[in-house]
Amino acid sequence: MKPTKESLGLMPEVLPYVQCGDHRYFVDLKLHQFRNTENPRESIDFDSDEGRRMCMWSGVITCPRCGISTIVLMILLLTPLHCVSCGASIGLRNAVRS
Repeated sequence: MKPTKESLGLMPEVLPYVQCGDHRYFVDLKLHQFRNTENPRESIDFDSDEGRRMCMWSGVITCPRCGISTIVLMILLLTPLHCVSCGASIGLRNAVRS
């Protein structure tokens, strides 16, 4: 049976994670948060001092026009990037800004 758009929407999503010190955090791009894997109620917003540092360290960038976040390879942060949703230009300055 071939997957359809409707059936794909029912499939669980796997969140990427990053290791930061002794803690491992899920990267929740929809909620714009890092969530502790041991205690998901403990979260760090991308738009906080610690969150901006973690975004820079993990390659999370947020489009200044539409607010969509994505993860890119660190080496790509030095190249011209465009939003995966609206096509706006995203530069290194947006890697630390949500």
